[in-house]
Amino acid sequence: MPPITTKPRFIIHGGAGAITRSNLSPDTYLIYSASLLEINRQTASRLSAGATALDAATEAMRWLEDCEWFNCGRGSVFTRDGRVECEASG
Repeated sequence: MPPITTKPRFIIHGGAGAITRSNLSPDTYLIYSASLLEINRQTASRLSAGATALDAATEAMRWLEDCEWFNCGRGSVFTRDGRVECEASG
């Protein structure tokens, strides 16, 4: 049986809620999109340089927290039911 080889994969998202392409202006959509693509690029670069998956994920979270377009690590939002919830597993 041939050895199993895997390539690292990662997925990030810019948040949950009502942020959709249809309710953003074209300029704002481009800013969000470019920010996520840059964070993906930086994370891929770290993985290619030999970073562990944990280190790369930690860096991706840090970049999301530092990006002014996302509220990662800044607080909670209202649910559709009007309750405040915070998902902090990252």
